Amino acid sequence: MSGRQRVILRLDVEVDSEAGRLFTYLKTNPAISLRESVLRALKVFYLPWALEPDLSQLELQALAQTLLEDMQLRSLQLQTRFLASAGTPPVLVMAQSPGSQPLSALTRAAESRAPVQAEPKPFIDIDVDLAAAGLDDF
Repeated sequence: MSGRQRVILRLDVEVDSEAGRLFTYLKTNPAISLRESVLRALKVFYLPWALEPDLSQLELQALAQTLLEDMQLRSLQLQTRFLASAGTPPVLVMAQSPGSQPLSALTRAAESRAPVQAEPKPFIDIDVDLAAAGLDDF
């Protein structure tokens, strides 16, 4: 029998930052709990590596396939919702063109040239207990 592990994730983010707006959205969106949304994102990117010592190669391949299908579905949802106005049917685009930078890197570069503020912006304090009682689904 395995025991329970209490994991508390605490993040301080500026209210007006991308992270602040993201966590505000996640905290106020009734469709999915903050706990579930954080765990879903972490699972897609890190679960195969976390379970690699305990799973067979065949199990790892099945897990990777399932996670890739989840990412493809999310990609299709993003394309349908935000790129449909371009008039072209959604196409799964996973690769980045050579020499291009991700948007977040471009944004960070622009922010690094912004003037320094005398007073820090207010921040959102996120305190998530990922081992809430009775929630053993993750």
